[in-house]
Amino acid sequence: MEQNNFHTGFVSAMKLELSGEADRFDFQSGLSTKQDDIIFDLMISKKESSKKQTDHMGPAFTTVNLYKYLSTDESLNIGRFYKIMTSAQSFIDEHRSSYGLDYSHYSLSIVCDDKPYGILSSVRLIDSAVKKYAPGFYEIITCAPFRIQIIATSHLNDSHPWLGSLTKKASASKLNGIMLGLHKFDCELKALAIPVFETFVRYNPALIKRMEKAQSEIYKNIKEMFPPDHLEETTNAASSGRVKIHTT
Repeated sequence: MEQNNFHTGFVSAMKLELSGEADRFDFQSGLSTKQDDIIFDLMISKKESSKKQTDHMGPAFTTVNLYKYLSTDESLNIGRFYKIMTSAQSFIDEHRSSYGLDYSHYSLSIVCDDKPYGILSSVRLIDSAVKKYAPGFYEIITCAPFRIQIIATSHLNDSHPWLGSLTKKASASKLNGIMLGLHKFDCELKALAIPVFETFVRYNPALIKRMEKAQSEIYKNIKEMFPPDHLEETTNAASSGRVKIHTT
């Protein structure tokens, strides 16, 4: 499987999380600096006319918000953390030169499946601090001039259903809650939901197999979202390890 599939699932999940106020933001995906090989999955910028706070997206969410998503098979160690942070610094410096914003208007969010215990311990040892803001949100206080947070998708509560579905630790009840919300969506939002569901299936093939065997109502509803045989093929590929993830 190409990295872009996971990237698309994440970007779609973020747009769905902010769907109730999407007109307040600009979304840009697949961004990098001129020198670095790190690709940032998403940048969410508040429009100039937007003054309202967006507290539910974490303590670091501000005017220009840069996101790096790590799939469930990618670990966040201290080396990767600082590489991403350094690349974000380069990207923000390039962006600032064009837009004239100071560092307080920028943030970096690293999104991963589980709480990165090693990172949080290492950060505490190097004269930095960690603040837990809400379930799944951890602000990292470092020497960086912009704000940084780690979002652990498997620790998010029900107020973040779409991001919370991007985990290998998902449950049928979480999936059912998302399915129940779909009937409120227009065609555009339903189209965004499809790559999120596909990512969920690829991360949780054993759960999908159990639901298929039981012929549960949730499984039948998910199956209707995809082309014929696509759900079975995706589940079988994930189960057999044919899903390959290429990282940057």
